[in-house]
Amino acid sequence: MKNTFIAWQSILNYGLVLSILFTAVVLISYIVEPLVWAADFPEEVQQQIGEISPDVFPKALVVMFTILGLMIVFPFLMTCSIFRDQPNRASFWNLLLNAFLLLNFMNLFDVIVVDILIFNIIQPDFMWIKGAEDYIREHVTPTFHFIAFFKGQPYMLTTSAIAAGISKVIVNRSFKKTTQV
Repeated sequence: MKNTFIAWQSILNYGLVLSILFTAVVLISYIVEPLVWAADFPEEVQQQIGEISPDVFPKALVVMFTILGLMIVFPFLMTCSIFRDQPNRASFWNLLLNAFLLLNFMNLFDVIVVDILIFNIIQPDFMWIKGAEDYIREHVTPTFHFIAFFKGQPYMLTTSAIAAGISKVIVNRSFKKTTQV
């Protein structure tokens, strides 16, 4: 632990860009098809929504893979940029920790800005699933969002581990190439 290195400035910089892109994907997906998020709602809301059309599934996959891509690419880019010039510090632990902190920056931004500020306070019309508005207002509360934040931690850790593993391979290969020249 004494060799732990956290790049706070990079986490902040990459985190802001990642959070803005993530927010754009979420808001655009709500505008295009709010039902892609139906599975994230509590059971009471899902029952009120009822059967979801099969044409929603491909849209949900696009949103899911876009978000997953952002969550792997950004930690990878950030950790490679941090450790490119300091390969001796590029332990898997340091890569994982920095990636995890970056994704949690995004996750915290999501819960505060998207979930609570936009969804619960501003409440734009495009974020409401027709016929389930009252159930959503009743069950999708700030408490629900904070619980979801913590439930997301295993996903943040798993995605961070994937990005850290990819980064470790790339940083090691880059280091070997520069030392062989």
